[in-house]
Amino acid sequence: MAEPCSSPGWFETSWTRLGLHCTEIDEAPRSSLETSPELQALVREEAALGSIPTWAHHIVTRMIGSPLPPCGHYTFPAPITQILEAIGQERCPEAVIGCYTAEPARKRRLQAIVYCLDAWLHGAPLETAIWELERHSIDGRDWAGIISRITATLGEPHPLRVLLIERLIHRLRWWVKVHSWDNDGRTQFGLDQYLGDPRGDGDWGDFGDPELRDPYFVELREPDVVAMEERIRHEVANGGAFLTRIQETWLCAPKAFRYIERVLLEIGAIGTADTPDFNQRLLDCDDTYPDFEQAREWEAALLNKLASWLAGDSSAVPELGPVTPTKHWLAGLLRYRLMLMDNWSRFIGGRPTGHSGDAALAHL
Repeated sequence: MAEPCSSPGWFETSWTRLGLHCTEIDEAPRSSLETSPELQALVREEAALGSIPTWAHHIVTRMIGSPLPPCGHYTFPAPITQILEAIGQERCPEAVIGCYTAEPARKRRLQAIVYCLDAWLHGAPLETAIWELERHSIDGRDWAGIISRITATLGEPHPLRVLLIERLIHRLRWWVKVHSWDNDGRTQFGLDQYLGDPRGDGDWGDFGDPELRDPYFVELREPDVVAMEERIRHEVANGGAFLTRIQETWLCAPKAFRYIERVLLEIGAIGTADTPDFNQRLLDCDDTYPDFEQAREWEAALLNKLASWLAGDSSAVPELGPVTPTKHWLAGLLRYRLMLMDNWSRFIGGRPTGHSGDAALAHL
């Protein structure tokens, strides 16, 4: 099956999705788009194809379009190499690495952190919690050290700290449930908990699996979450800002665990005269995000290699294989998309040693 490239519906779907969220394409009038020589060349290529194979249509709409993570992904450069391989194999994979996707090992690590928070919430004896964590031996972490640092940071129970930790636990459990992977279509984790519709909703497209949609807002409408957030807004100083940070603890973000550290340090300071020291390390997570220097080097090299491949050197990007008209058009779309991403520096890491955990670096 194929869709004619002359179809107005195909043109709008193809080019609108190409620019969704990350470029000027969505907001710019058509006249300004027509001034881009690169875009004009790609439109001419699409027209020359005569029809777009279904596999290519899926690569555009499911991989090169909005699911390409605009705020980064902890597996970088896997989301990009998966697109290259899909073009080379002329097949869109069933599960796409992108927004709201995280492998089971990362979910299990987050579950262990949630256990630490839950143990503090219930006043569990530290020795008992350490024993249980070490019995599971999750990814070789020093869980005795992690839970000890979390417990010391949160201190004695304080009503507002308890309320914020309850809200954070719910959101982190939500991310464990709704981030998908090739063997986990939001069905393998958290089956004992009803947190909201894990399929998601809205008009933001599918994520990882065609049946799955944006899950960000569904949890926020659950009655118990609405009640918790209403209390936080009224009872916690800067409660709205706290809620925003709790809501944005995406597990797929490169520095998700550093971001959670920042939130915990802020919560730990509630009800005290202390100023959070965001340089503290609670979660033993420095190896959980990409090397940003290498990422920038990889990005620069890829754009050059794609240019060579598009010029006819099929050996420049082996994953793409021999140059064909359809693959040439798709590779051009991918290169154009990457060059237009106005937050590309965030996609690969804006700073090489961003360890401070402040708001500007939280998701790098």
